[in-house]
Amino acid sequence: MIEMEESAVAYDVNQISEKVRETLDGCPEVVAALLMGSCSRGEETYFINGRGERELLSDYEMLIIVHDKVDTKVSDDKLKLLARELKGKSSSPCFELEWSYKTEHQIEKLDKRFIFFEARESACTIYGNKSAIELFPVINIKNLNFCELNTVIIHRLYHVLRDRLNADEHYQKYLIARNTLDIPTAVLPLCGILQSSYEKRNKSFNEYALQYGFPKELMVRLSDYLQMKKDYNADQYEKYSLEYMKKQFVADMKMLYEFQKRQQHNHAFRENKRMLISAVYRRNIKMLKASLCWEKLNESLYQRMIRMLEKDNISSIELRKLQNEIFELFNYRLSLIHISEPTRRTPISYAVFCLKKKKKTNIHISEPTKKTTKKHMTDTKNKYRT
Repeated sequence: MIEMEESAVAYDVNQISEKVRETLDGCPEVVAALLMGSCSRGEETYFINGRGERELLSDYEMLIIVHDKVDTKVSDDKLKLLARELKGKSSSPCFELEWSYKTEHQIEKLDKRFIFFEARESACTIYGNKSAIELFPVINIKNLNFCELNTVIIHRLYHVLRDRLNADEHYQKYLIARNTLDIPTAVLPLCGILQSSYEKRNKSFNEYALQYGFPKELMVRLSDYLQMKKDYNADQYEKYSLEYMKKQFVADMKMLYEFQKRQQHNHAFRENKRMLISAVYRRNIKMLKASLCWEKLNESLYQRMIRMLEKDNISSIELRKLQNEIFELFNYRLSLIHISEPTRRTPISYAVFCLKKKKKTNIHISEPTKKTTKKHMTDTKNKYRT
């Protein structure tokens, strides 16, 4: 059980949403504030604090939609004050108030990533225009960015490694349970299925797991892990030892990785287009090289993280190096919602302009030159014949 200071307050999702509405009221640049992640799907985690109260453990993630070409400083400063207030009064080891900004134009041009599929399906408008969710692109199995979905395994490995040095045993169990639950998230789209919640994904996964070589024991654990994700004080925490969960987590990630490699042969998503566009926009040579050899880098990073998980001790220096590499290659932050996305209009137009200009230039220089040369040679021969 987590101890609670006397000044702490047991906030739940509804109370935090009310405080966000009060904070954003009077900010004309804000079109809408959308609640994202597990809190929007009703799958947030609670725990019983030191005073016997039920308190939110999960992050509270928001996407703030603003008008084009506006200054967000006022709303951002207000939200920072609110975040400090909530963090100071919370006894949760991992609660954070997180938000990112997108303009209306950026929302319409969003990459077809799984997180934005979830947003359109289950995000809640907690402030502003209720129809703002309709701005999200329609994402289905045909236009989904599978390359981005393939990085799920990297994110999950990193989340478990990141807090391994500082977390107590109970919290480490929670991290493993929560991150193992994303196995169906990565598997089901490769089976042609998109689901927007852990509960729905677990149910669908049970129908396909045996067919694709996943053991029945994994399905049992996923069911228990879902209860552990919902309730930090669930009885299922006593069912598994930490050492067993660590060992199974490594085995599960290896199994997932092999499954993804097998399924990739029928899908054209080896290149990371988002990283490629970002690299061209930023003129970042290192990122450009990374995007062109994405598969090899992804596998190298995966292998190194697996080796780190299998070790008994991990140094803080190793973790810091790993974190820096992930931040640089993936533009990765502590939440998927915070993956840096460049302004869509500028980089796309710049990238297309570069590619098309080069192509047209080659045609313009090479083709007429050949024709002109042949004509000139023919005229010259005729001249000498006469």
